[in-house]
Amino acid sequence: MKGSHLTLDDRLTIQEGLKQGLNLNAIASLISKSPRTVSYEIKSHMRIKKNSRADFLMKEKTACFDYLKYPFVCDNCDKKKSCLSDFHEYSGCSADLAYHYTLKHARVGINLTTGELATIDDVIAKRGQNEKNDF
Repeated sequence: MKGSHLTLDDRLTIQEGLKQGLNLNAIASLISKSPRTVSYEIKSHMRIKKNSRADFLMKEKTACFDYLKYPFVCDNCDKKKSCLSDFHEYSGCSADLAYHYTLKHARVGINLTTGELATIDDVIAKRGQNEKNDF
């Protein structure tokens, strides 16, 4: 199924695979996609969830950089219970909504009247003529 888009079911499978601690290749084989596609999906749709544990314990919030490598999220992290850093999470439903929003709005054109378009065209044409005169 090369070239096909991820479905909501695919994204929910990725979410469950992350929670179960499956490796990248295992998740990719479950949805018949490449590991690179799965990796890109997780990175591009992960969200940061504020961790208020540091405020509650009156400690300084720490920075954790484990999200920079697979699995990119804190779902199955051993240190999650004591971590004072913000959490990184992947939600299949949120990722699907974001994907459909982007898909819809990437195809929306510019709202210009004919007069506004003519004005922009005149400005660009005059600019081109001025540049010819500079040489």
